[in-house]
Amino acid sequence: MDSLTVAIQLARAAAFVSLSQQAAAQFMIIEDDEEDVVSRSRSVLHQRLHWAKFVRLNKDRPMFRRHMRMSHESFVKLLSMIKPHISNPDVRMGALRGGVILPELRLYATLRYLAGGAYSDVCFFCGISKSMFYRSVWEVIHGINKAIRIKFPSSPLECAELAADFETVSHRGVFKNVVGAVDGYLMAIYTPHKKHANNVRSYFSGHFQRYGINVQACCDRHCRFTFLGIGGPGNSKDRQAVKESGLSGLIDKLPTGYCCIADSAYQPTETLMTIFGGDLALVKDNDNYNYFASQLRIRIEMAFGLMTKKWSILQRPLSNSLPMLKYLICCIARLHNFCIDVRLDAAVTQTSRNRSPIERLSTIQLAYMNAAAQAEYSEIVSNEYAQWSLAREEMVQLVKKHQYTRPVANRRK
Repeated sequence: MDSLTVAIQLARAAAFVSLSQQAAAQFMIIEDDEEDVVSRSRSVLHQRLHWAKFVRLNKDRPMFRRHMRMSHESFVKLLSMIKPHISNPDVRMGALRGGVILPELRLYATLRYLAGGAYSDVCFFCGISKSMFYRSVWEVIHGINKAIRIKFPSSPLECAELAADFETVSHRGVFKNVVGAVDGYLMAIYTPHKKHANNVRSYFSGHFQRYGINVQACCDRHCRFTFLGIGGPGNSKDRQAVKESGLSGLIDKLPTGYCCIADSAYQPTETLMTIFGGDLALVKDNDNYNYFASQLRIRIEMAFGLMTKKWSILQRPLSNSLPMLKYLICCIARLHNFCIDVRLDAAVTQTSRNRSPIERLSTIQLAYMNAAAQAEYSEIVSNEYAQWSLAREEMVQLVKKHQYTRPVANRRK
């Protein structure tokens, strides 16, 4: 190798070293004073909440039920249902990080989050990190979705039981074939990310003036959901969303003679009875039918109200990503059903089993939707969508045959 080649290689090596030093200098911190030292935050050893001690001190306090949205007995029952569907705590890693995160603590954090609690408060109280908090919450949410079932009636026996329940809240049992109340609910969200939403603007509801997702649901007489599914973005109409969610197909397959009831935003069929809207609602016989049908249809409104009141996370726009929202709302619906089941089981006594039917109550003592509220729904739906249904006409004639009329105090002024 000649001297010229060696000189060139040495020059290149010197230039490379010089450039490397210049690049490194850009990331160096000149420490003129000890206070100017920039260092990484020290790792914090979280002190886990002592669950046994917490329960022993608080389970008998009235605030415990409100805090957990259920009693301690219900909490234990729910925990036993979801334990097979969540992972066991890592004892070895827990010993290095402040203690094991017990399934009880994970369920507690999830219930507080769904009840409207801030994640920072839950993390601070439970002694867990932010990342572990969300990991635990979503694991429990998936566990609840696997453990608690929501089933739409399909067999004649199931439909007969649900119809008998609805008959008890219908004036003098005039409607004996209704198995569910159907309606839509706008689940408020923040502006969705473009990578999850093909059309971001479609999620904005002009009626509610907010971004959201159209959720379609059906419930029984006790306001328990028998179906809940995503119907589409926020600007979707209920008559289309009920098809996209799959609820319309289930309703069409109901055994002969049974039906569900909905408001005037839906298309009437032989298995989906709707409230009359527009000019048709002004007909006297139709108006009387609307009144008595609303005694059953209002159950779905009550179900949505109970759910959003108990699980306060739904009272504000959700910031979760679109793909995860379906798991979140389904989990809340299952918890809603679980709480009602617990309440009904506790209330079942020999006296309640032998209680006389509610048919002895007067028309104004039963739940109903007043004329002003029905008029508001009627204005939303144009007459061009009004369609004729033989089953609905039979129900109108049934009310007329018994000479049931809307009370004077409830008539539209």
